[in-house]
Amino acid sequence: METTIQSTRYKYIHEMPCGDSETEGGHETNIFPSILYDSAKDGCNRLLGKVALIEGGDTGLGRAIAVQFAKEGAEVAILFNDDGSHARETAGMIREYGKQALLLSCDVTREDGCKLAVDRTISKFGKIDILVNNAAQENIVPQYYLVNHAIPHLAAGSSIINTSTHIPHLAAGNSITNTSTQDAIIDFTRALSSLLIKKGIRVNAVAPGAMWNEAMSIWNEVKDGTELPLDSINDFGKIHDFRKIHNFGRDSLMGYAAHPADIAPCYIFLASEDAAFISGEVLHPNGGTVMTS
Repeated sequence: METTIQSTRYKYIHEMPCGDSETEGGHETNIFPSILYDSAKDGCNRLLGKVALIEGGDTGLGRAIAVQFAKEGAEVAILFNDDGSHARETAGMIREYGKQALLLSCDVTREDGCKLAVDRTISKFGKIDILVNNAAQENIVPQYYLVNHAIPHLAAGSSIINTSTHIPHLAAGNSITNTSTQDAIIDFTRALSSLLIKKGIRVNAVAPGAMWNEAMSIWNEVKDGTELPLDSINDFGKIHDFRKIHNFGRDSLMGYAAHPADIAPCYIFLASEDAAFISGEVLHPNGGTVMTS
């Protein structure tokens, strides 16, 4: 089943798998949608002249943030920790908008690696205006390392944006470790905001809900009922029954999972002058899965 999703930003066909059968109409059904990183909307130069350092900027949400930042006028440094093939693809997308992309291979679990990444960004661009902490698998420790070494280079008007998830707000008993570490990110965000606001540096967080990502494409390779290793699934819960992917994201009020392209505008907003009076806040783009006051 395909559902047309329309918004003021763009229009696309959101692939929404249904049923328990592998085939539909005699043809094999691809249950994993093509991931969207960018929108058809033109940029408005909201980040013109800015330099952004994006942790985990090579794939998934990080790629969408990097590409849409470039469309808004920012130069982008990307931290990645694999063979670099995804980072090079992302760099190509950034350069299509006429912006520079600095690729930094970095083990963000090591403080010396985080320091080197910051130093190389400064060497290349001369400054950092926006720091995006977005390594979902590593949680709080790399965020602390990067912030600690970036702060001396952040001027008034700079912005730090941390990535959490909606999971802490669900209080899920089957995900205590992840809930605790994600809560730590939110507390870190608020404490850091209180510390840095006197320097004119804003600190906020984004806590997305269910979102398609590359790691989940393994679902296209298996048969109905196949058990998958838990480490093959990203941090959206321990999904190990093939049939459950058919319902991924349907527990939200909107009834479907987001694409990275849906979430990236939250980061643009928080990094821009439009959010000049916002600090210590957490945005919740989760389709209505969690509603907070």
